[in-house]
Amino acid sequence: MRLEAELLGVELERARLVARRNADEFQLRDHLTSLQRCAKWPHYAAALVPLMTLIGIVIIAMERFQLDPYVVDVLMPDLVGHDRRPATFVVYLYLLRQAARSRRDTVSVSLQTIATKTGLSKSTVQTALRHLRRRKLLDPALAATVSAPVRRVLRPWARS
Repeated sequence: MRLEAELLGVELERARLVARRNADEFQLRDHLTSLQRCAKWPHYAAALVPLMTLIGIVIIAMERFQLDPYVVDVLMPDLVGHDRRPATFVVYLYLLRQAARSRRDTVSVSLQTIATKTGLSKSTVQTALRHLRRRKLLDPALAATVSAPVRRVLRPWARS
């Protein structure tokens, strides 16, 4: 009985919006019309038009990246707290993201690119990569070279 009343209420609300032609209330840019009507804010509203467009573009372009709880709950305290190597954790997160993006375990990314994208120096990235190989978070058998900077990201906690 209550469900029918709820559904009827939603249907009537939708019909009222369409009948009054208020369906445009749900558009991001249409909220500017109320600001433009106000005599105090015409310049402010005009300045917001490009900003509203930019916000819409950014929201559409964002990708979702799901992180395994083990990485935050176990690996982060181990690398950052115990090993005292926060840069190693940052590099591993970057490589995990690249692997997830390509949907493969191997990533082809240069030392300079990792340094630029993480904000770390190249020498810090080199040290971090050595530590990740030692900890078996990167495949030590796969040696990355300048011409072929391929690294295999390992997830030893994940069962195959």
